[in-house]
Amino acid sequence: MSMDNPLVTVATYFVVHDGRLDEFKARCRPFVEKSSTEEKCMFVVLGFDGNQGMSREGYRDADGVLEHIENVRELMEENLTMIDLTRVELHGPQNEVEKSRTTLSKYSPEIYTIEDGFRR
Repeated sequence: MSMDNPLVTVATYFVVHDGRLDEFKARCRPFVEKSSTEEKCMFVVLGFDGNQGMSREGYRDADGVLEHIENVRELMEENLTMIDLTRVELHGPQNEVEKSRTTLSKYSPEIYTIEDGFRR
């Protein structure tokens, strides 16, 4: 059974450069605040285990992902100077992930097409 749900999530895993963890964490607050203004952004969460980190984001659909990237582009580019990406995952229905594939291609995302499940 396929899901009739356009939800798209992005999971990013990274390692913060030595000596930059406090600076990076401080820069996360403006990123989260700016993301919270986006109508199609449902959530953004960040977590850390030492200098390893993850960001998990959810959007109503792929257009929300694209709007987010445009909205936080400047902050994201600055933050990328302090980290090494280890993995980027894109999750969603086939038609939605295809809309985001080209824009996210420079991050070499692993793309998981959602085929079954439920959402409350």
